[in-house]
Amino acid sequence: MNILVADRVYVKELSTEYVQDYLDMFSTTVQKILGVSSLWNEFEYLHCQLKKQKEGKTFLYGIFEKSQDHLIGSIEIRSIEHRGQLYTWMHEDYWGKGLFQDAFALVRSDYFSKNKQITEFTARVDVSNNASLKALLKAGCKSVRMCKGPRENQHEIICYR
Repeated sequence: MNILVADRVYVKELSTEYVQDYLDMFSTTVQKILGVSSLWNEFEYLHCQLKKQKEGKTFLYGIFEKSQDHLIGSIEIRSIEHRGQLYTWMHEDYWGKGLFQDAFALVRSDYFSKNKQITEFTARVDVSNNASLKALLKAGCKSVRMCKGPRENQHEIICYR
């Protein structure tokens, strides 16, 4: 299994071994921000995505905090047919510490090294989710336009190689 390491975090391909840790950290705060109605819905989504990962149809990484060696979030880059390819979250206890930028840099580099023909991927961020927008812009992504989303207007973000 491929493990990518930064100073304070490491990322690795998510596996069934980490499903319970994922769900334990997928707090009600995170659920509300992402518009996920229940842990059961996220559990079903996660199992579907783990299957797609085995088929090479998505890139799904767990974010692990090094000092305590436990999962604190996830970054997924889905296939091009998704309106927003990026699906990411981090438990709120770890917000604002630069850990997301460290993990995102590792994942972006790994994704592009495995997909040399791809030059960008997209993200959609609800206008009310200022923390995620700020984190992605700080990580070097660009907001290109506003668009209609399933719950509210969204920023369309491009993440370049």
